[in-house]
Amino acid sequence: MTLSELLFGALILLQLITVRLLRPAWKKSGPEYQPMLLFMLAGFALSVNQAFNPGKIFGIVNNTDLQTLMAAVFVTWQARRWQVFKRPLVYWSVIGLFVLSWAAGLLFMDQLKGNSSLFLIISSLGITLMAIEMINRNLPQSRVPFHRNPVFLFSAGLLFYYTLVSLLELFAFSFAQSSGASLYKTYDIDGIIRIFVQLLFIRSVLCIPAKDNYYSY
Repeated sequence: MTLSELLFGALILLQLITVRLLRPAWKKSGPEYQPMLLFMLAGFALSVNQAFNPGKIFGIVNNTDLQTLMAAVFVTWQARRWQVFKRPLVYWSVIGLFVLSWAAGLLFMDQLKGNSSLFLIISSLGITLMAIEMINRNLPQSRVPFHRNPVFLFSAGLLFYYTLVSLLELFAFSFAQSSGASLYKTYDIDGIIRIFVQLLFIRSVLCIPAKDNYYSY
């Protein structure tokens, strides 16, 4: 068994633990955390699908691109719940940008080398910026230490991972080597970072306040 396989197995185990925690967290929390919980559930489902069906789903949709699109949409939704987007027009414009960039790669640029990396760069940078903004809006007014603050823990996990994704994909795209340099497929460091990030996600779920106590945070 290779190191990559061991890391992937550990990640799936941690994601399974996360999924087991989602139901009680959903019951006790208010709508402010629901996109985050759905993000983790969808991430587990797509990771399992990636293990048994790598490459394209139904021979059409790239699995990695679908995972990134899912992440971008759920993170944008969560950012709106945490008051990052106060104007609906801005919120829907960001959603539209993610969907259109994904659809462009799927429908119009399938024969162009590097289109997958271009979508990953756009989405990863967008997620990174939203993670920074979620932290900036929450920490100054929060009375909870950062190690028990679910907003900080979740956003920090996104920031760690998608900053690395955007940098490596930008490097790969710049040298027109995206087909062989994707972070999701090549680097064992990806597995290590994802395990660390998943631990942050587990901690964030455990720290979600009960619905009645949300506004005391």
